Amino acid sequence: MAQDDTRELIIQTASKQFLLQGCKKVTMDNIATMMHISKRTIYEQFENKEELLLACMNSHNDRTEQILKKCLSREEEPLIATMLIIKISGDFLVSHAHLMEEIKDSYPDVYQRFTKDRPKEDENHVLVQLKKAQERGSIRPNANIEIASHMLINICKIMREEHHLSIKERSRILSETTFTYLRGLMTTEAIELYNSKENEIKKSLARL
Repeated sequence: MAQDDTRELIIQTASKQFLLQGCKKVTMDNIATMMHISKRTIYEQFENKEELLLACMNSHNDRTEQILKKCLSREEEPLIATMLIIKISGDFLVSHAHLMEEIKDSYPDVYQRFTKDRPKEDENHVLVQLKKAQERGSIRPNANIEIASHMLINICKIMREEHHLSIKERSRILSETTFTYLRGLMTTEAIELYNSKENEIKKSLARL
């Protein structure tokens, strides 16, 4: 088996176990046993468990980015594109919330390295779409879209912390909150248009 294939299979196996059991419970021995390979094979690819954990999180993030780019390439309306970004990024944060908390507590260096630039990337994606919407006249010219993009990403972070709610509930609340917040930035004409399409848009987002 090629080195790249071995590395990817290790990441896939470890990622699944980290999400199911938590990163503290899963050991390199567990992963090796599950894959029917030697622990040495894993260490040939990853210096330690921290490096493997970071590779797993980056892999999750890369897949999320691919989904996001694919969705954005098909969506020409910037306000709907903004909702897509929040939906996809928010779902990633919510579905990985418990794992992220465990990484933060037990592997702070991994947490810092993984989260260092990610919020800025998401915020920049949102800002690009809000600028387009403002240029098209869908968002009021006096709206501060820099603050708006920052606030929308913070809504995702807040939902990540609501552990008493199910993932499905948090995802639904995130979509509702995003829609309401964006409506507050829209021009009267855009509000009328989006009100007429609200149910259609929400159903489309729910299918993601």
